[in-house]
Amino acid sequence: MIPIDPEFTILYLSYGALFLFLVSGLIYSKKKKTFSSNFILFSIYTGVLIYVFSDKENFKGGNSLFVLFLGGSFLVLHLIIYFLAWVYKKILSKN
Repeated sequence: MIPIDPEFTILYLSYGALFLFLVSGLIYSKKKKTFSSNFILFSIYTGVLIYVFSDKENFKGGNSLFVLFLGGSFLVLHLIIYFLAWVYKKILSKN
């Protein structure tokens, strides 16, 4: 079951944008190791979400809000870790 509410559509577009970013980084960037490890992590939690989305029971009652929160939290946490690692590398490269 794939909900098509506006909130879930934003979640799908966010995952699509991150997927395109990671794929373009794998193709065009010089830092392929960084992008490949991020892509593997992205694939793992996307697989978990596909499993969660495949069960209709997860969307009955108020559970759809939890599924939306879970999907958003994976994405936000990944972006925060990526940004902090980028800042850390920038600080180390100046020294």
